[in-house]
Amino acid sequence: MSATVYAVTIVSGIIYMKALAKLIGKKNLEDISESDIKKAAEEEMSNKSNIKEMFKEAKSSYKSEK
Repeated sequence: MSATVYAVTIVSGIIYMKALAKLIGKKNLEDISESDIKKAAEEEMSNKSNIKEMFKEAKSSYKSEK
């Protein structure tokens, strides 16, 4: 159970960082809205195979560190 919670936290952070990086490359920080962030995060989450791979790697890293 703790490996899953760890993986969710890590993957959520990665998705958020990728979404922000994508937005910052296109807009000034002052011009980024909450809806822009939500849309960018949804776009990042649309790649299901990538998300599954990130979860797998995060769970594996948790188990190897434990």
